Amino acid sequence: MLESDVAEEVLGDPFALIPAAALDGVSGIERVFPNDPVEVIVLSFETDQVVFAEQGALLFCPAGGDLVQAALSAPEGAVNQCSYEMLPATSAVHLARGLEARGASEGCLERFRAALCGCSSEGCVAA
Repeated sequence: MLESDVAEEVLGDPFALIPAAALDGVSGIERVFPNDPVEVIVLSFETDQVVFAEQGALLFCPAGGDLVQAALSAPEGAVNQCSYEMLPATSAVHLARGLEARGASEGCLERFRAALCGCSSEGCVAA
């Protein structure tokens, strides 16, 4: 999850849920394989939560529980109670590159909008 003025302008919410892979290559971020075994800890809460982690990371933790219980307790007509949905990969990459551009040029906003609607777009260039 990240916070962005670009996301707020386009989506109406400053927070957007993106896959970590979308950050690869942005501001020096790169994938590295760990040298040692990695311990994975899964956090589970009754309701959706955002957890603040090291280096200012925002981690989105959807509500835990089983799917049958969630479906039975959902209000009638509700399709998805999750407050955030993962952005499509192309949209997430354009949003991440817009962050790197600091202040995001109008071109970055247009590329992000185009990626959300499935239109073709070019790479985002800093203003």
